[in-house]
Amino acid sequence: MAEPFEKQPAETGLRRLVGKRRACLREIEDLLARAESVRDVTPDEVAAVATKHGVDFRAQLGTARRDLYRRLLERCLADQELSAEETADLAHLRGLLALSDADAGEVHDQVARAVYGRAIDQVLADHRLDPEEEEFLRRLGGTLAIDEPEQARLYDEGTQRARQRFLERTIVRDNVLLAPRHREIEVSGSSARSVEDAIRSALEEAATAVPDLRHFEVTKIRGELASGSVTRWEVALRAGFDAPE
Repeated sequence: MAEPFEKQPAETGLRRLVGKRRACLREIEDLLARAESVRDVTPDEVAAVATKHGVDFRAQLGTARRDLYRRLLERCLADQELSAEETADLAHLRGLLALSDADAGEVHDQVARAVYGRAIDQVLADHRLDPEEEEFLRRLGGTLAIDEPEQARLYDEGTQRARQRFLERTIVRDNVLLAPRHREIEVSGSSARSVEDAIRSALEEAATAVPDLRHFEVTKIRGELASGSVTRWEVALRAGFDAPE
């Protein structure tokens, strides 16, 4: 099946001097990479490789076994879904790798939190959470077996990351140097209707990302014309807030 596993070249010459544990791991990964499916690899084949290299597979290679499982789980969750076939592949690999429930659960929790965090970053790219996005996160949390308190905690972390990205993109640097507590951001907006609507659109995203904005100042107004009529208004402005001490 190759990805996420890699076919391993034959050990020749000095390369045979690698440790027996590493050699065992390489051969097991090669088995997985060359099989049409994870489920085509049998426990007997894995046991034979371990015996060949004199490795107690269940007692050794703990980190490496968890890493193989992690790689398949990450591949399966790349589309933020987990099909019945993928679930079966994961269960079979757990058996092949002799992973305990605790080890597999730890890997799942780590990968699930990372996947859920990336999904939060995606839906908060515009600093808004509409009903469809909220339902998507709820379903994804269920798919990943993340309980509601943990979902809420990860969402709070995501809003903080979104806010930080917004501030890094819009913060006025000279203001940071002159006034340690007072901050100003630079944002822009446009509208085909009016200057006021352009200002509103500029502030809407800013206020969602930085709800403690206190004032703003329009620094630029420009527009586009067609046949002598204004077709679009564009504005730039500075908005200020006090950063926590």
